[in-house]
Amino acid sequence: MKRYFFVENKANVGDTIRIEGQEHTHISRVLRLQVGDEIVCLPNDESTLNTKIIAIDKNSTTVVVESIEYPNQETKTSLTVYVAMPKGDKFEFLITKLTELGVKRIVPFESQYSIAKPLDKKDRYLTIAREACKQCRRTKIIEVGSPISFDELLSQIPSFDKVIFASELERNNALSDVSFDNANNVAVIVGSEGGFSEEEADKIIASGGLSVTLGNRILRAETAGIVVPAIIQFLLGEFDI
Repeated sequence: MKRYFFVENKANVGDTIRIEGQEHTHISRVLRLQVGDEIVCLPNDESTLNTKIIAIDKNSTTVVVESIEYPNQETKTSLTVYVAMPKGDKFEFLITKLTELGVKRIVPFESQYSIAKPLDKKDRYLTIAREACKQCRRTKIIEVGSPISFDELLSQIPSFDKVIFASELERNNALSDVSFDNANNVAVIVGSEGGFSEEEADKIIASGGLSVTLGNRILRAETAGIVVPAIIQFLLGEFDI
């Protein structure tokens, strides 16, 4: 089984790439790969570089690019998920699961009834996103946005073709009835663990968000954060099932 590693460099066939930092440590000290072993390098541009290790030293691993493939694993529609920051490690859990679902970007925000305060742990989040990408063989790392305020969330809504707001206050509009025709840039708003106030819900709708119900049962924030994007990907035709 070939191993996958992210690299900073874009390259052509025949080029050499020097791998340093955590990825080099994983290659040399954790997996103990050797010169001659083949690995797949991901330059985070939707391509995969099939490479062979030609040198390993204390600080770096050097590979040569033998071929390049474009596996077309990214979704056609750009999907961003805004989640009111959940407590504990639930946000990190969402990073891994939304990576698997092909979501382009996840952004934490603070709402009136949020229990947890958003933390800007970029390095940790990037490490989690990288490992999730390798696990599901994705070619681009999910973008983890810096924490934003509720007002900043409202200001970003008009930039999308369609914004789905999963609201426990909604009783009529079903997600399955939403049309995504000509929607190339879609966003989802979920949370928070303490619910949204009526004032917040009204502001999201007034800014262009489409309020939808998820049925009679109340889903946890982290459950809705997975279920809604998954349903949308299905409605968009991104699941080949």
